[in-house]
Amino acid sequence: MTDAALGSRTAGESDELDGVAVADRIAERAAAHRERELQRAFDRLAARDALDDERRRVLASLADALTEGVLAGPRDAIERADDPDTLAVALDVFGRDACDPE
Repeated sequence: MTDAALGSRTAGESDELDGVAVADRIAERAAAHRERELQRAFDRLAARDALDDERRRVLASLADALTEGVLAGPRDAIERADDPDTLAVALDVFGRDACDPE
């Protein structure tokens, strides 16, 4: 299924969605958001000359753990979902653009 097809669905449509593909796209979007926010934090610390390798490593590890922790439950449920309505709701909750390339 194409990204465009995934992104064009609405709750209640009967076309089958792939739970793994939906979960993967949501995870990709979360990873991109994590990287943007992490870079912002790095830039702010660097501007104050307060960024060193250890802080960079700790912040990156924290960002990874938070992202994985927040998405773990929903990702498992979305991957197991076999109901198109449930998958369409997941797209609505996480944002339709979760299935659109950035």
